Amino acid sequence: MAEQLFLHEAGSGFQARSAGVCARPGQESPPEAVAALEKYGIDGTGHRSRDLSAADVDWADVILVMSKAHQTDVVLKYPRAVGKTRVLKTYVELPGDPHIPDPIGQTQEVYDYCAGIIHSCITELLKKIKPEESQ
Repeated sequence: MAEQLFLHEAGSGFQARSAGVCARPGQESPPEAVAALEKYGIDGTGHRSRDLSAADVDWADVILVMSKAHQTDVVLKYPRAVGKTRVLKTYVELPGDPHIPDPIGQTQEVYDYCAGIIHSCITELLKKIKPEESQ
């Protein structure tokens, strides 16, 4: 959801890749994720999961993860990612628990909740990377 929300909100000129450290490559987005994204005008039906690769780590300017555990997983798998892997909610300086829960296997309400948090984070992120547009 984060990749698709970011690309939708950021517009042209930005790139993002979604990948996991324990992903099952090729899986479709859960219907709950598709439904959560629809609320933001995004068609999430074409997304497929994939594993984070060394090429992704090298390509990325920053690797944003949903939790400290994800951050640890990334840097254990790819030690060279340590300097650019950040917990999204902390990176954008939103208060409260920095952990964004993984909604896999949860209810639609949990997916909607997670999408809302991610959307708020992306709004703040865009203020950092597109400051001229946030005034």
